[in-house]
Amino acid sequence: MTLGDSVCAFNPVYGQGMTVSALEAMLLQKYLLKAGVSARAHISATNWENSFQKKLYRLLQNPWTLATSEDMRIYSCVCTGTKKTVKNRFLHWFLDQILKASVSNTHVHETFLSVVHMLKEPSALFSPRILSKIRPYSEGGRAACSHDVMNSRI
Repeated sequence: MTLGDSVCAFNPVYGQGMTVSALEAMLLQKYLLKAGVSARAHISATNWENSFQKKLYRLLQNPWTLATSEDMRIYSCVCTGTKKTVKNRFLHWFLDQILKASVSNTHVHETFLSVVHMLKEPSALFSPRILSKIRPYSEGGRAACSHDVMNSRI
């Protein structure tokens, strides 16, 4: 059984590794208890392992997407020359809008921090109360590439 960085290693700059590892351990505990296995008992081969791996995959999707989409701000623009996907462009724009709104709105700020700290699902950022504070893309809110920001003159 593998957990932690042996399953999925995150960029340490985002501080997600230990939290994700703890969530993985909690998921494993749930599956062991569900299978009726104690920590000292011999674990026989059952179908719970496959189910656990599928749940583990789903658990990793949100933190992985958040971390890699932020990495794409720099690496797709500067290092690799690859084009951003529509999904990445949307996530960059949306997170930029969330950060702008969080400066003046406590609820947006607290919800964003809860998502980043994995206390809430990212879907919490799409609640009507949060979305009402986001500046529509049609109002000129193009998300700048980090490369553009780094090369701009102040």
